[in-house]
Amino acid sequence: MKALFLVFAQLSHTHFWIDGTDREVQGNWFWEWTGEQIAPMYTNWHTAGNEPNNLGGNEHCLEYGPVYGYQWNDIPCSHHFSAICEKD
Repeated sequence: MKALFLVFAQLSHTHFWIDGTDREVQGNWFWEWTGEQIAPMYTNWHTAGNEPNNLGGNEHCLEYGPVYGYQWNDIPCSHHFSAICEKD
């Protein structure tokens, strides 16, 4: 547990991709890897920022990080972040 805490502390100012996208149909969010629809099963949008807001008409990827209180934000897919992945 201590090692996990240390890794998290080192990454606490980092944004991460978490595989969600609405590139196919605006506002229709899917997990890219599995093709499963995200909502209504689970969402964690940053409501204080009215997310997802598709700011500029080009926010089609899902990020997670401390700036949004570890809630979700839509952002352009061209940004370069690390990814949080699931392993089977």
